[in-house]
Order: sequence, then C-alpha cells, then structure tokens
Amino acid sequence: MAAQKYLHPVTAALLMSLESVFAVAGGWLFLHEKLSAPELAGCIVIFIAVIIAQLPVKRKSVNCS
Repeated sequence: MAAQKYLHPVTAALLMSLESVFAVAGGWLFLHEKLSAPELAGCIVIFIAVIIAQLPVKRKSVNCS
C-alpha cells in the first residue's frame, strides 16, 4: 500500500485486483487450506488476465496521405 502512490493508476488498480489471489495463496501457504478445482481455476484466470492486461499493445501506424 505504501508504494501504491508511486505507481501509475492503471498498474495500481491491476495489482489491487490480485488481492484475492494473494489472500488465497496466503491461506494455502500459512493456514494449510485446501483449494477446490473451481477456486484454483478462478485464481489462475484472474492472474492470467492481469498479466495479459499488462502486456504492451503493438499499434499499427496509419499513414493518411
């Protein structure tokens, strides 16, 4: 949270959307909680979506001559 004020707003929002993924990972690691298949799939989907959202977009330059 302390570093959030130094991040670009889009990057900060994407990192904050991973809060649930980190909470589940912490529960699994420290509390030895078990994940069901749908819960694990949801974490993977969220994580992949955040990675895809961070990928740079290649834009095609258009010449209007």
